[in-house]
Amino acid sequence: MIETSTTDLTVEADGMRMAVRTVRRAGPVRGTILIVNGVLSPFTALRWTIKSLPEFDLILFDFPPIGLSRPLNPRIGRLTEEQEAELVLALIARFEPEYLISISWGGASALTALAAQPKSIRRAIIASYALGMSEHLRGLASGLLELIDGGRRDEAATHASNMLAELLPERLRRVHKDYYLGLDEVQVQHVVDHARYCLSASTDRIEARLKAIRIPVLFANGAADRLTPPSAVDGIERHLPQAEFAVIPDAGHFLAMESKDAAARVRAMVEGFFA
Repeated sequence: MIETSTTDLTVEADGMRMAVRTVRRAGPVRGTILIVNGVLSPFTALRWTIKSLPEFDLILFDFPPIGLSRPLNPRIGRLTEEQEAELVLALIARFEPEYLISISWGGASALTALAAQPKSIRRAIIASYALGMSEHLRGLASGLLELIDGGRRDEAATHASNMLAELLPERLRRVHKDYYLGLDEVQVQHVVDHARYCLSASTDRIEARLKAIRIPVLFANGAADRLTPPSAVDGIERHLPQAEFAVIPDAGHFLAMESKDAAARVRAMVEGFFA
């Protein structure tokens, strides 16, 4: 096993503070990857990347309203994708990674940041992303709104776990549900605001930004993902000619977290595309 060291630090940008963890390997690496999380996913949920991507240094972080960044920004709720993109660009300027991987909703801020053409980024993987809303994704958002507005927080957590984490191992499904149950009132409002935004948003802005991206981008989706299925990125190549596409067999929304086989496929995909 390659010897690994981690460093935790706080990075300030645009009047906000982010908890950041850098992962450094003892030997030569192929480069550094910045990983951009989804809506409420903290980087502590991405431990698998440390083990599964041993040939890369990593930059992991939490957006201001979530995870270890939350106590540093007690009054901050949902950020727009433009605000998130500015934070991503600040991290790119600070650490100069060659590569970027985004997961789920992190794809919106990642693509917005890539449209600014940051100099150090050579290639990017946008995983579990949808251009627009699939029927299942609409069901997730509308169901959360109905249950939270009705004061049924426990049922809302079950709904999120059933739809988002349906292919995770049982232990991780329980962790996922408990995480949603533990959200504070500001974070719950973050979920509500995000669900409403997703249900009303158009694809016009992100399509315009895709046209400004000048690097190869791989869109990776799980074959069994009902929220962001492979069909959810159909047509992106019309706006981003350098787009490539990968489908992970038997994987759902959480890809590498769901099984050893999916993790091996994701590792091979990352190593191949970033080679």
